[in-house]
Amino acid sequence: MAAKKLRRSHANRMLAGVCSGISQYFGLNVNIVRLATVALTLVSLSAGAFIYFALWLVLADDQTGDLGADKVADLYAQYRKR
Repeated sequence: MAAKKLRRSHANRMLAGVCSGISQYFGLNVNIVRLATVALTLVSLSAGAFIYFALWLVLADDQTGDLGADKVADLYAQYRKR
């Protein structure tokens, strides 16, 4: 049996696939995870958004294996070329 890995998901993705990946990993409904993320963001004055962004940076994409940090580095390299 293969070990489960926490990854960003392309299935049922809205922004970066973080909530969808968490819901697949823990076997939860994706809408519950999204609502919890929004509630955490509103209650904690943006800590939920910070956590979401941090997870986007460190979790690999389930199809390409790229990290969000890789995309940021690519965008920065393109910016430096201008």
